[in-house]
Amino acid sequence: MTMAETTPTLAELMAQQTELERQIAAATLSSVQAAQAVMARASTGKVADDLEALQASLPANGTAHQQIGNVISVIRNVASWLPGEVTRLEALAAEPQTEEAA
Repeated sequence: MTMAETTPTLAELMAQQTELERQIAAATLSSVQAAQAVMARASTGKVADDLEALQASLPANGTAHQQIGNVISVIRNVASWLPGEVTRLEALAAEPQTEEAA
């Protein structure tokens, strides 16, 4: 910064941050919606169901059993989490720009 430049105020920085977060949400929304569509497919849920059936035949203390359990958890948890994330991003992306950020 030169002497002629002034340091932004906290309020100005917060407004810039809010606007950047809005832009990031808008830029990522379509990808998160696409991921939600993939996770909502019946075939995705079937993968978890099929793995769960196979997991039952593996030793409970084995690595394969544990890793398959991890995959099942991720599939189910991400599928449950994505709708809320889409809603959050939609709301954030729709927030009007502030006067300072415009």
